[in-house]
Amino acid sequence: MRVLSVVHNHSSLHPGGTEMMAEGLHSAYRERPGVEARLLAGVDPGLRPGLPGTAITALEGDPSIFFFRAPGFDPVEQSRYSLEPLLYDVSWFLRDFRPNIVHIHHFNQFGLEFLKLVRKELPRARIYVTLHDYYLICGRDGLLFNSDGERCSEPTPDRCFNCFPERSPASFAARKEFVLKHLGLADLLIAPSAFLRERFVAWGLAGNKIAVIRNGWSPDVGEQQTLLPDPRSFALFGNLRETKGTLVAIRAFLEAADASEQKPVLNIYGSALYQREEFKEELASLVDGAGDLVRMHGRYDRDDLAPALRRAAWVLVPSIWWENAPLVINEAFSFKRPVLCSDIGGMAEAVRDRVDGMHVRAGDVAAWREVIEHVSGNEILWRKLSAAIAPVRTLDEAASDYLALFERRRAA
Repeated sequence: MRVLSVVHNHSSLHPGGTEMMAEGLHSAYRERPGVEARLLAGVDPGLRPGLPGTAITALEGDPSIFFFRAPGFDPVEQSRYSLEPLLYDVSWFLRDFRPNIVHIHHFNQFGLEFLKLVRKELPRARIYVTLHDYYLICGRDGLLFNSDGERCSEPTPDRCFNCFPERSPASFAARKEFVLKHLGLADLLIAPSAFLRERFVAWGLAGNKIAVIRNGWSPDVGEQQTLLPDPRSFALFGNLRETKGTLVAIRAFLEAADASEQKPVLNIYGSALYQREEFKEELASLVDGAGDLVRMHGRYDRDDLAPALRRAAWVLVPSIWWENAPLVINEAFSFKRPVLCSDIGGMAEAVRDRVDGMHVRAGDVAAWREVIEHVSGNEILWRKLSAAIAPVRTLDEAASDYLALFERRRAA
């Protein structure tokens, strides 16, 4: 079995959950006997220069990972207006490796035309697409979050036009047909959460075209935690941005801390990559005014995760958009850390309210303040929720499910 994984970025440049899942599965595929694996990561040409004369270069130190960088991608249309890099460099790459399984995690940088290219160059290959977000449905960074700051449960051409008045409603109707037609070239689509599957089926995908395979993750837990963490310690991980609920969580935490004699502490791990200046200024203002209550640690590596989670009692996942399957929940559960999450999307699906964490009304500062006040310093509640956390599904288990699926369909 020769498996090519395709993803829109690489964690060395942008440490996002999709990138880390794609790379983790790729590594797991490589370790299996009888499997040869490569990964092709799309890279924004402005982030790192390539070599002259080619759109594809190998990652130094790992001969199984390659970068594809070429201008000419439209993120709203999910299409390339410059197909030359696909027709030449990527075609050569496909013919050289000859994968019989192509596992696509994202179309950013590549465009949906990549599906047609694979079908042309590798007519007998099986194509699988894991849908990690809603980019194919929503042109606003796949957030299903409109320009008025509201979640968009039913994207229509007219609603999309409200977000992109420079494009006609008819263009969004054509965009939907373009997306669905190209997805029809895949053998199967895969959703990591039932919620995401429901969103795509409601949008127009046939139910029998999309299956659910849940993500797995295997962080380096190392020595097991033996001491109870300070039950006043909170942590927030990941990219800091408005739709991640970063400002909601900080405001709520500061209000809760102001009303408490216990003086809880919030540790924030991550950075505001590619965010607008107004957001970064507001974030800096809140943190500067918080004193020692809020501590910023900046971008973190995987080696930093274990000690950070050992220090934390409660992990916040306050996103105000419909997350699919946030990696941070698996990471927190691996360390038996209860999760306080927004009550929507894949977050609410992954966390059992008042069993192994708590649901909080998305975007509601008052609701978040109330929950933070309730759990801060509550050792009895922490022990109850922590003890109920089930063993986390591992990355190896997820890879086994994917490989079993690939093998069954190859044999069919």
